Amino acid sequence: MEYTINGVSCIKGEVSSIMTLMRWNEGVESSDGLIHSFRRLNEALEGVYDLREVECVTYIDPFHHVIVSKGTSGPLTSAALSSLSKFALYGFLNPHFPGVESGIAKVAECISNCIFEETDWESDEVIFMKMLELSALTLRCDASSLLTVRNAWEIYSTCLNIHHQYRASKILKSEAESTLRHITLFTFSRAVLAS
Repeated sequence: MEYTINGVSCIKGEVSSIMTLMRWNEGVESSDGLIHSFRRLNEALEGVYDLREVECVTYIDPFHHVIVSKGTSGPLTSAALSSLSKFALYGFLNPHFPGVESGIAKVAECISNCIFEETDWESDEVIFMKMLELSALTLRCDASSLLTVRNAWEIYSTCLNIHHQYRASKILKSEAESTLRHITLFTFSRAVLAS
């Protein structure tokens, strides 16, 4: 997939959205540390116009910290997952970008180690849906061939666990089944093409 949008502007927009949400979300533990990591990212992107000049981990890391941090609210986790989904969809996880192997491993870790403060079940299901979306996009993006077998299996297992949530609605179960079907078909079709 060739990326055609200005990746740097897109990432800065996501940073701005997350920082605004953090300022309004007083319940976030260690928000100062999280805000500081996004400020560092903004500084790293100053004067950069081509995303191929930036290590992939540089723009994945702050979102990763939000997703795997204890005490992070559901809305903040949801926003960070959406940001990573955009990065995968827009081609920012590209095998020709520097450090993408570490970057996609971090995204896989976000999926398998996502932590958030539970609120009401409907809101929690939204986060599970976003995890499913990110799972599918990660395993379908151009850099997915750089995932380790362990990373890929952990993503798959997370989707299975979401499907087996005892309170899962029919919609969430259906979405999990669909995601599992898509990533299975895609993985095997890629294996056939590689052989």
